[in-house]
Amino acid sequence: MRDKVKVRFSLWLYLSLRRTVMHLKKTSIKNKKLMDSSTKNIERKGHEEKLTKK
Repeated sequence: MRDKVKVRFSLWLYLSLRRTVMHLKKTSIKNKKLMDSSTKNIERKGHEEKLTKK
């Protein structure tokens, strides 16, 4: 009986941790894409300002 409980608990723990890690990976990838796009926008704005100053 105790062995079944241990196995179920360890399986539940493994799956929940795995799900959490996958979620964190997805959010970090999304955040990285957002950061990349925002830096591109800043670079474009700076480039446009240089063109308009001339």
